[in-house]
Amino acid sequence: MYWVDNDQLVFLGFKREGAGSKSVDKDGSAQQLSLYIIDVRTGRAQTYAERTYPMFCYSRGYIAYGKQNRDGKTFTMWAGKLGEEQESQELTEQIIRKGRGLGNVACRYLDEEVTYRQARNASYRILKLYPEHGFLEFQIQGYLPDQPILYHKTGESEPMEIQGYKATDAMILLNQQVEYYPFKEAYFMWSSKAWWLYPNGKTEPQPLPRGPWDECYRTCAHFTPTKTGMLVNYFLRGSERLLLMQGDNVHTVTTRRMVGRETVSPNGCLVAFNYVADTPKPMIQEWSIAVVDVCGRGES
Repeated sequence: MYWVDNDQLVFLGFKREGAGSKSVDKDGSAQQLSLYIIDVRTGRAQTYAERTYPMFCYSRGYIAYGKQNRDGKTFTMWAGKLGEEQESQELTEQIIRKGRGLGNVACRYLDEEVTYRQARNASYRILKLYPEHGFLEFQIQGYLPDQPILYHKTGESEPMEIQGYKATDAMILLNQQVEYYPFKEAYFMWSSKAWWLYPNGKTEPQPLPRGPWDECYRTCAHFTPTKTGMLVNYFLRGSERLLLMQGDNVHTVTTRRMVGRETVSPNGCLVAFNYVADTPKPMIQEWSIAVVDVCGRGES
């Protein structure tokens, strides 16, 4: 689920029948997965692409997704400017043959440069930023606490060392993509510390709130910045919460059972998340989308 702008979300889902979105038909057969765009102001959703494959991403007007072929077993990737994307056999072959996905902030296939650099030395990790910014590189195997994070800026011949932070301060990002927040115009990084990385290489510390998640050394929590405070999504001892921390003030955003990660609008004010909806048929799981305005504190 991604924000297209401050009013629209693009997401994968199933066609609505009656009061909710069901993952199965009445006869128990699976429905076709489709790509939708919803206007959060009106709640109206329109089908964007049908028979989609469970792989898609969106970034700054660019979208990439898979569509099932007629055999129902294979897929073809489509990519390009939103509304103008075209079938891409090249992207399809890259994903199928090389087994790599679209796991980077720019919603692009991992290019040969990054693949080569990472294969050259398996003890190093590459984190891609936007193409115009570059990428980060740091050691992940047999590292010492003082190993540097190198910032390879686009257009620069030599990398710069990130000041004030080391490899241990980015380790939690190993299985996640780096996220850029337009309202801050910076990348949010967190591990043993939380910090912002600006495209020019400057950094800024970001204090993380204390709470029950400290018991699990923050491994049971995820932190997402907003314009008005820090979201904390944590699961501990059977209790799941999404909280908005504003200094010493704690606001509960939801206690519903969430599906996947929350996502923040470009202006930093709207938080969207999937949750498991109540249903009279316990064997049929239904998902719904909620949007919370953390600047105006309203939910839709």
